[in-house]
Amino acid sequence: LQQFARSYRALAADLVPGGALSRYPAVASLTHLEVFSTADVLAELSFEVKPADAEEQQSTSTIQARVNVQGHIDAELVPALERLHPGLVEMLHGAREARLSKNPDRVRHFVTSNRELFTQVLHALAPDELVLPWVPAPKSRKDPPLVKDNKPTRRGRILYICRDINRAPFTKFVDRDVAAMVELFELLHEGTHEIEAPFTEAQELALLRRVELAILYLLTIGDTEPPN
Repeated sequence: LQQFARSYRALAADLVPGGALSRYPAVASLTHLEVFSTADVLAELSFEVKPADAEEQQSTSTIQARVNVQGHIDAELVPALERLHPGLVEMLHGAREARLSKNPDRVRHFVTSNRELFTQVLHALAPDELVLPWVPAPKSRKDPPLVKDNKPTRRGRILYICRDINRAPFTKFVDRDVAAMVELFELLHEGTHEIEAPFTEAQELALLRRVELAILYLLTIGDTEPPN
């Protein structure tokens, strides 16, 4: 998480009006929301039971940011998935239905379904057959590997997805963002081996927003073309 925060600070100059990312307004807008969504889900998961008046104590800006996140998801996620592969829309519906199921194992299914959807999107945006011929040769031995066992590494896929926004601070931020998402999935998976559902409804909704926004973020980056 500290690396994620540092990468966002390093990117700050590119996000101001007139900065490098101002040429990509959709990506810039979602970058700010990605940071909010990460902080929001961590705040929700930081304690098991919220005070009865917690909702009333939430700031107007927090509530508005959540509405903004959900608005982007509602308007853009399904069409973006459809453009990439129609089968991903079915996976999205399945992941959402898993949360609403009355199955006693529903939370584990919810976490697993969302992790699988996230992974499928990452691989569909950066498939092996396109990434491997594109991957540049490492500049030094200290550079993280982009290919391992004849497969692109996660970093290799992210570099490919970000190839049209050729900015090192941005690529590093997306790399840290995806790493934080993977770490969250791992933590959630460890917490689902309980008989009782380990999350409140508010926590589940925060998790759902976090995952779905992260997927939309990758899709938006993947749709981005270099400015003329």
